[in-house]
Amino acid sequence: FKSGEQFSGFREFYKASSLLEKNIQEFPNFIYSYKSAGILHALLSGIPDDYKLAASLIGLKGQIDQGKQELEKFINYAEQTQDLFLEESYAAYAFITAFLENKPEAAYSYWLKKMGMADPNPLYAYVQSRIAIRCGYTDAAINILQSLPIDDRDQFPYLHYLLGLCKLDKLDFNAEANFYQYLQIYKGQNHLKETYQKLAWISRLRGNIGMYRLHISKCLNRGNAQLDEDKQAYVEAKSGIMPDSILLRARLLSDGNFPDKALEVLAPHRINYNNNEALKLEYAYRLGRIYQQQKHVEDALRQFKDVLDFDPSNKSYMSCNALLQTGLLFENQGKKQEAIHYYQMVLKTHPDQYQRSIHQKAKAGLSRLN
Repeated sequence: FKSGEQFSGFREFYKASSLLEKNIQEFPNFIYSYKSAGILHALLSGIPDDYKLAASLIGLKGQIDQGKQELEKFINYAEQTQDLFLEESYAAYAFITAFLENKPEAAYSYWLKKMGMADPNPLYAYVQSRIAIRCGYTDAAINILQSLPIDDRDQFPYLHYLLGLCKLDKLDFNAEANFYQYLQIYKGQNHLKETYQKLAWISRLRGNIGMYRLHISKCLNRGNAQLDEDKQAYVEAKSGIMPDSILLRARLLSDGNFPDKALEVLAPHRINYNNNEALKLEYAYRLGRIYQQQKHVEDALRQFKDVLDFDPSNKSYMSCNALLQTGLLFENQGKKQEAIHYYQMVLKTHPDQYQRSIHQKAKAGLSRLN
């Protein structure tokens, strides 16, 4: 799917699902079927809208609860026998909990309980750091990634990229070395555009405009634009618009779950941005995300309303994500109908960036509530 081969992806997905379901029907005591079926059924609960029709036509369907129950059935067996696939099933269960159920703290606690005492290796570090990042535990993610020798990270270059992202979210510009290491040893095409974008951002925040332009220009001809993050980097490079340094600092600190520091960056400039037609949308969005992280729900909802007022056509990914985050806030308050309303509104939008990711999260939200 990531390489754009949707037909082949659906064919293999359908074949796997059909074989597993047939195996469960004919051999219900063969426990290994439940591990893989659980992962597939959970993933199918959040299938993106642009694949939804094709999936329904060939009978692909699944629910989060169904997937977790099947995984739990396997885990209960595997824990008693110390099965070869036990650790893999722990990882799958944790990812489903963090990303599809939107319960990252529960997933992180689960992973630490099950695997926290294991000797670190590249795959464990990947799982633990990804879930830590999802929780906003940036320092914890940095610690687990840095606990690996650099040779271990070289075996799995994506870990250099992840470490660079975490450091940058703390405005630690030593992230530059991690991004360069990723570019040096990674032989694929994913995250290259985004990595050059992040190097450009570091140069922008250092005030080195020449290096910003050099790095951002490489977004146009390096790597591919299959992933949302690479698409966003390409769009920025093609636009020729350099990010505002204050909003960029606040964005990174907010992404790293340092809302108090992000608010210190933004707060003194409210009047200037409110009078700036080009930037007032982003200012309201960044402020809303910060208030959301601080658990100031009413302030966050008010800022997200401003975002929607500034962009009533929902062309910007920020207004679409404001709809999604409003739905999440209502869901967390137990206001089911309001949350469903906003998740459904998300699926009607066609933002300029991150559409697949935002829509998938809205689908997962509707799956949880239904």
